[in-house]
Amino acid sequence: MVVDKPLVKPRAEENAAPSWLSVYDSLTLSSVETLGSLAPSTAGAGTPNIDALEEDGSLRFYWLDYLEHEGNLYFIGKLKDKTTGGWVSCCVTVEGLERNLFVLPRQKRAEEGEDGQFYDTDEVPSQTNVYRDFDAIRQKASIGKFKGKFVQ
Repeated sequence: MVVDKPLVKPRAEENAAPSWLSVYDSLTLSSVETLGSLAPSTAGAGTPNIDALEEDGSLRFYWLDYLEHEGNLYFIGKLKDKTTGGWVSCCVTVEGLERNLFVLPRQKRAEEGEDGQFYDTDEVPSQTNVYRDFDAIRQKASIGKFKGKFVQ
């Protein structure tokens, strides 16, 4: 009786990205989407300057829609010109937003099987595994810096 030698799957490198991150590789865009020139436009030659600021420096603004693009937030809406009493279109840009992101680690580590599917293992992911997975994801999302801590 001949017994085949069992196949032993080699262990992945310690610094290698988790195999489940390869899912993102298939999500590439066919073309880069742009909004065109985002330089501020000037009012027409016949349009006088608009007086819209309040005495305390605030701006009363009725926003109709918003757009988030490349880390900036754009509010599109109307404001009232105090000189003419008319409503004028306006875009307010908020730059440099910081976000809070709460990450819940998996209960068990996932490994890719020979069939390409991901299966949970009996191994509980360590804090190092969670940081390494998040670091790989944040680099692909162009997140330059982050602070993190584990909480109970």
